[in-house]
Formats: sequence, C-alpha cells, structure tokens
Amino acid sequence: MGLDMLTYKMDSNDNPSGIISHFYDGKCIFMTGVTGFMGKVLLHKLLDSCPTLESIYVLIRPKRDVLPHVRLDKLYDGPLFKNLKETNASSFKKVFAIAGDITLPRLGMSNDDFDMVIEKTSVVFHSAATVRFDEELRKSVTMNVEGTRSIIELAKKMQKLKALIHVSTAYAHCTDHSKIEEKFYCNYNNPDNIIEKCQNEEMDEDSKQNLIGEHPNTYVFTKALAEQLLLDKGQSLPLAIIRPSIVVASWKYPIKGWVDNFNGPTGLMAGFATGVLRTMHVEKDFLADLIPVDVVINAMIVAAWKTAEDYTGNPTIPSVYNVTSSSIKPITWGQVHQAQSASVNKYPMSTMLWSPGCTLTRYTFHDRLNRWLFHYAPALIIDGVQMVLRRPTFMRKLINRMTEAIEAINFFCLHQWSWTNTNLNNLQSALVNTDNESLESFSFDIRSLDWKIFMDHNVLGLRHYVLKNHPDSMESSRKKLNILYFLHLIIQLAFVFFLIYNLMNVYSTWDVSKDIDLPVPGYPTLSNNIMARIWNTVPGLQHASTLGAAK
Repeated sequence: MGLDMLTYKMDSNDNPSGIISHFYDGKCIFMTGVTGFMGKVLLHKLLDSCPTLESIYVLIRPKRDVLPHVRLDKLYDGPLFKNLKETNASSFKKVFAIAGDITLPRLGMSNDDFDMVIEKTSVVFHSAATVRFDEELRKSVTMNVEGTRSIIELAKKMQKLKALIHVSTAYAHCTDHSKIEEKFYCNYNNPDNIIEKCQNEEMDEDSKQNLIGEHPNTYVFTKALAEQLLLDKGQSLPLAIIRPSIVVASWKYPIKGWVDNFNGPTGLMAGFATGVLRTMHVEKDFLADLIPVDVVINAMIVAAWKTAEDYTGNPTIPSVYNVTSSSIKPITWGQVHQAQSASVNKYPMSTMLWSPGCTLTRYTFHDRLNRWLFHYAPALIIDGVQMVLRRPTFMRKLINRMTEAIEAINFFCLHQWSWTNTNLNNLQSALVNTDNESLESFSFDIRSLDWKIFMDHNVLGLRHYVLKNHPDSMESSRKKLNILYFLHLIIQLAFVFFLIYNLMNVYSTWDVSKDIDLPVPGYPTLSNNIMARIWNTVPGLQHASTLGAAK
C-alpha cells in the first residue's frame, strides 16, 4: 500500500506514528507464541502501528498435520483481524510462517529458515510457553526452560539483533517474597541440570514435588528457572524481561474486551456467567492483580525500543519490568466479583444453565460443602436425567474441568503480593518524552482505567468471542435471566418453607414422655421417629434415666 499520508499519521520527521514506530522501520522481527492470546495481539499491533517494518517471522508448530501457513491463515480469519484485513490487507504479506517447535533443537527450523532468521532478525519477542499451571513437569521444563535456552542460543547468532524481549510472569518468585521487585532473584537450581534431569531420568511424583519445592505449580517453577537461565547466559545480549501478572481481556486495543480463550479468570467468569460456578475458595479482601493484554503488548514493544537504545554491547544485567496493576489501580477479588456480577446481569449469556450466583469464602470446609451441594449434586441429577432420556451426559465432565481450573488458581486467590514498578514507570516516562504519536499508540499507563467499565467490556467479549453468543440474542437472554432468577427464588423459598414446616413439625408432633414410657417433666416435645430411635439405640441413655428417676 505504501506510506500514504491518508492512511497513516505522520510526525514532523515524516515517520509513521512517531519514534517508536520508526524504530521498527525496515526491521525483521522474529516471534514465538503467535497463536497464543498475547501473540495474536502483538502481531496485530505490530502490523497496525509499525507499518514500515520489513517482515515478521512467526514460529508455528505443525499441528495434527495442519501446516503452519494454514494455521496462520486460520488465525487471520478470527474477529481480531477483521478490521485490519479491511483497512490494510497488504500488511499480512509481511508475515511469514516458519515451521518449528520450541521443544526441539534449533527450534525445529529447517537449515534455510534458520540461516534466514539469524541473518535478518533485529528484534525477538519470545512469548511461547505452556501456561497450564498443572502441566506435567517434563513438558513444562522442555517448553519453558529448554525453549528459552534455544532462543538464547539463536539470539547469540543473530547478526543484526537490537532487542530480545522475554515474557515471564509476575509470579515467578511468589513463593519466597511477598514484595517482588524488578530484579533477578537467586535460584539455587541449575537450569541446565534440571533440563538434563527431566530428559534422562524417570521421576516419580515425590521426586517431582521435591524438585519443584515450594513453588505452587510447574508453571511458576519453570518460569523462575527460565529467568535464571537468562541471567546466566543472556547478559551479553540486548535483553529485557516482561513480567505480566494475570493477563485478561483487552482494555482499548484492538477491540474493547477482546478475549478468545478460557484460560485463567476468563474460564471462571464463563462458569459464573452461565450459572455453573457457585462457589470459590478465595480471600475476597486480597488484591487481584489483573492486567489487560493490550497494556502488556504496548510495554513489550516500547521495551524493545528502550533496550536497543540503552544497549552498549557490554555485558550487563538485563532490565526487568513488572507489568502489574495493584500499585496503581488496586482491586480486590471481592470487588472483581461485584463488578462481574453487575456486568453479567447487564449483559447475560444466552447459554445460561441457571441464574448466575457465586459464594466467595475463605473457609475450605464451607467451599467443599458448597461444591457438593451446588456443583456435584446438580451435575449428577442433570446427567442422570440425560441418561434416562438417552442423551449424552456432559455436566460431570464440565464440573470436573471447572474444578481443575479452580484448584489451579487457588494458591493465587488465597495469597497476596505487591510489586514495584520503578522500571516500568521510567519506561512510560521515556515514552512520554518521545512524541504524541508514540504516546497515543503505545502508552501502557493504566491510571485512567475504570474496572467497572472494563468488566462490562470483558463480559461482552466473553459473550461474543468466547461463548459465541450472537449480539441479537441480548434481549432474549435478559428474559431468560429473569425467568431463571424467578425459578431460583421459587426453589429457595420452597426450601425455606420445607425447613420451617419440618422444624415446626419436629417441635409439635410428639411427646417424649409418652412414647418412651418415662416421665420427663418439662422435656420438650420432639419428632416421633428421631427421638425414639435415639432412645432405643443408645442403652446408656435408658440406664442413666433409670438412675435419675430412682434418686
């Protein structure tokens, strides 16, 4: 299409969108994790806001015999890229799918692709990882640690490298520290030794748990190992580490509320919005550190520019950026629940199974009791009805998957941390000092974020992009919500009346002294069957009463 002033904003130096975009002018970018949630938004942002970059090489693993370029084309067919395809379809010609796998030596690339990448690449964004908290240890180490080692080895061969951005997690060091600073923390495990151990040794569950130590899961453990690997082997590189907290739907870009997966809080929100999730084990007064995906992506793009600016060629400790929200826009789990409840009632799902409602409790027994009453029992009843009707059962599988998701994030809902953001704030200040176009396009300042409005967009994104509810079904969904809410109230009232009726019956239907043939002056009247069974089953009571009467 060309650099057309009708298409792109120009600054005083005739650079599209200012200094940050100009940094990517004519550069080749290498990306991992492009098919993931963050990777899609990063690709969209680079194509949309850095139009003069030369090319983007995206590493994609062939999946079920589907070739990488086919997977890339399918990615473009999603709603995220719809507007970009309409306004700047030629930008997609800059993206090249490279067959590879981060778990393989040299990332599984062919010799020709490997040579091309090391010859041309200037910026690397490494976000590929397994994000499953309960992933098997060997697979998690292979993807998150060994994959990072392969990226480092590749980057050291790159002839034009200006910046390498590695995506870690704000929770990488959550086991030993309640306040996490933007620095490296000592990890006494040797990453290379852990890789070799997982590759060559068969470990039982006890051995795996001893290796993981106090880390809550394999994801956190391997992310901490990857950071240690970067510290040990990456000091000669122009390297920066981005540590996002809990990445959620987009705030502003490219679509408000866009999300396309059930990972983390989104899956639980889906369970709540459809009326399936009824209880959560959580400290509702603890801070929930949520960060919109577009905020993280902007920080990554600006961090690459800043890393290249500051790089001198001498070995140095890489910069670390905690991309978190709790120190700037704090919100508790209880407030998240309230905001989500309001948004779900405003924009209900057409796929609701019951009226949304969820109890947040800090007590394990209370949560487990609620699970049996409101998760497992209804699941057994619904699946039983399905079996009688000769239809496929689904509810127990759904509840089991939801329970696994809850267990995976329990640790993070029952603990609280704080993060420093000095480096991130300095990065934002450096962006402010560039130009208005760069600030407008790449700002990651969340001070103007309104969580209630964000939750409205998040719920709409969940409704339209994840659960695939048609926008035209909103009115019928609201009617359905009212009906389900009314039925829920009827069942609650019926249960209350049932309890009251039985309690009244308990205290008014039977006289103890008459039925057990023993005078008990002033003894309250109790239910016939219950008291008689207790009296006849426990001989000690009869003996004690006989002694009492004799006296």
